Amino acid sequence: MLGNTVLYALLTSGPGGAVAPCYRTRAQVAAERLRLQSNTFDKLCKAIASGRIHVSEHAYDEAVEDDLSVVDVIDQTPNGEVIEDYPNDPRGSSCLVLLNVGDEQSVHAVWSFDDGSGRAILITVYRPDPARWSGDLKQRRPKT
Repeated sequence: MLGNTVLYALLTSGPGGAVAPCYRTRAQVAAERLRLQSNTFDKLCKAIASGRIHVSEHAYDEAVEDDLSVVDVIDQTPNGEVIEDYPNDPRGSSCLVLLNVGDEQSVHAVWSFDDGSGRAILITVYRPDPARWSGDLKQRRPKT
């Protein structure tokens, strides 16, 4: 381990299937694991790709308030990163996705998946407040 960086070895497609070192921070590894584990995100992306999307009135209101394009949010969600996953939410499985829209503006979007209709539901979208989030906007700061 080098400071906050952990050394991981990944198989590459190089000559002879050589093993090559790949440096990742703990936060990057955790985010990669979360993304791989998020069944909700996979379902959302498939629904978005097939146009099965519902945008809540609240999400529209928040988008207007933050001068965000709902179309951009929908288009960029599959390229986003799941930073919080709520598979057991009593209202239905959901997740918080960090994504970039427009001129690389960071945005948080909360999505849910409705198993009954097979639709992705955009619950809310907002520009994260840097005072409430870590510098990379991936972790909530402790309340003071």
